[in-house]
Amino acid sequence: MKTILSLLLAIFFIFPLSAQEYGWVDIGENVPIDSNDLITDVFFIDENTGWITTLLAKKVFFTNDGGVTFTPQDTEYNTQLTTIFMINENFGFCAGYSGIVYKTTNGGADWKYHGTMGDGTITDIDFPPNPTMESTGYLTGQNGSVYRISDSGINKIELNIASDIDAVSMISENEAWICGEYVIRHLIDDVDQRDQSYSHDNHVGIYFLPGTKTGFAVGDAGMISKTTNGMDWQTKKNPVYGELTLYDVFFLDENNGWAVGNKGTILKSTDLGETWIKEESGTKNTLGKVFPIRNIVYACGGERTLLKYSELTEVDDNIHEPILSIYPNPASDFIEIKIVNPGINPWVDDEEIEIYNLLGECVLNAWNKQACSMQRIDISGLPAEQYFIKIGNYSDKFLVMR
Repeated sequence: MKTILSLLLAIFFIFPLSAQEYGWVDIGENVPIDSNDLITDVFFIDENTGWITTLLAKKVFFTNDGGVTFTPQDTEYNTQLTTIFMINENFGFCAGYSGIVYKTTNGGADWKYHGTMGDGTITDIDFPPNPTMESTGYLTGQNGSVYRISDSGINKIELNIASDIDAVSMISENEAWICGEYVIRHLIDDVDQRDQSYSHDNHVGIYFLPGTKTGFAVGDAGMISKTTNGMDWQTKKNPVYGELTLYDVFFLDENNGWAVGNKGTILKSTDLGETWIKEESGTKNTLGKVFPIRNIVYACGGERTLLKYSELTEVDDNIHEPILSIYPNPASDFIEIKIVNPGINPWVDDEEIEIYNLLGECVLNAWNKQACSMQRIDISGLPAEQYFIKIGNYSDKFLVMR
């Protein structure tokens, strides 16, 4: 045990952890729309090139600098927009109210009418992994509407579903899952397989890892369900389970995924959805969509909210300076956390202080004392090992010795 503790102690002093340099920043002010508008969807093809859709402005907005600036793009009939999918930098689709679908072949310089579902709202568009201009995708919408979409147009799929369908996720050209009001359905060659076993809750978002049977569905009451065989769904507990609605879920790879929902909720998993932790988003606005691209994640929602999770290099020149002081360190009975950088104040009303062990498990929670520059936390119940402390977008580490 002494050897392990000595090694951890050596690692701590040789490789000190500076303040966390990644976090969520709201870049919504960069979008030239009213502050009460809803950003309904976000889609990026690389770190810099992306599009968002808006409800009240009835426009697509394009960025080629990672969200620093946005250029408005008009659609042919100027309808409210809810969803977008880009095949490449030139070719893609967007859709929304009145069931109208638009297509662009020039990166959004023109969005031309491509077809309509009818009066209902289109809720989602998806294509198979690594799509081309010849690929065929799915559209979903109200009143059980499911359509195929391609370069040539849209075609209705008869599935005999009455529920609103909120989301779709494709794993290949001929296989997909859809979800909505109390339903999850599995489609192969446009035929409902009727092979799903799930809790009959209201499902709002769904995502499958490309080319696999591993998928996730989220919805009312903080529900996160997972399947590993494409048929049997198991509920996964999380910090907001039973409390609020989650609207979307997306995984960057076989480990890292995010779910978003009401009250600015952002949950993150680093073990393929087995466990989830809550991240500080900095907003209480509803978040409806999440989209990771390489080492950057975007989330969008109400009140012109557009969050970007990335390196905070441009936020403050002091970000590389120490922000938190933990004393004593190593510690045994208590630690005192103090602000040492006067240019940054991590103490926010209702900010949660979280302590994690080396397995990534949250072992202790505390709440800040508003307007107090020093926090004292009892750690007498923690076993001897190294721990990480997280407060909002800032973190540091300390060692417990017995």
